[in-house]
Amino acid sequence: MEFEQMLRLCAQYDNEACREFYMRYRFETFNCCFRILQNSSESEEVMHNVFLKAFKHLDKFVGDEKHLRAYLKKIGINMSINILRERKKINFVAFEEDIPVDLPAEENEDFDYSVEFIKQTINDLPNGYRLIITLRLLEELDFEDIAKQLKIKPSTVRSQYVRALAKLRLMLNQKPKPTL
Repeated sequence: MEFEQMLRLCAQYDNEACREFYMRYRFETFNCCFRILQNSSESEEVMHNVFLKAFKHLDKFVGDEKHLRAYLKKIGINMSINILRERKKINFVAFEEDIPVDLPAEENEDFDYSVEFIKQTINDLPNGYRLIITLRLLEELDFEDIAKQLKIKPSTVRSQYVRALAKLRLMLNQKPKPTL
């Protein structure tokens, strides 16, 4: 089914079109929520709510598929952050913590970590750091957008991001590397 046709039919709550819409965008929406919430059942619930909200507003949607993906992602991020906020799971590490932030980024640094190893290490970060890293690197939001999402200053986001990267690098260097 063509994108425009699918949207038009979804706005009319056509079952087949809604099912195709859901099947087409469910994995990326779920993954976006899961990267923030780190909980499958919560992420699935948020994903379903994203689709319910999207279906209600599709008749007003203007844009191409790229914009729709961004729209679904934004709804998912907002809903996921709201869940963390309700549970007070967003904790930013105080500036006094002893993390060296001036670690040089080596141009030719040996980087032989697997993607899974890096993902696991990111998951081991404190929640605030993990959230900032996820929104910046995985969801590709800029600092201003992250600040709006989290209702904090962009300067706080930048400093937390630098500290999160430093902490991540420190953790990667301290963790025993899995054998490939």
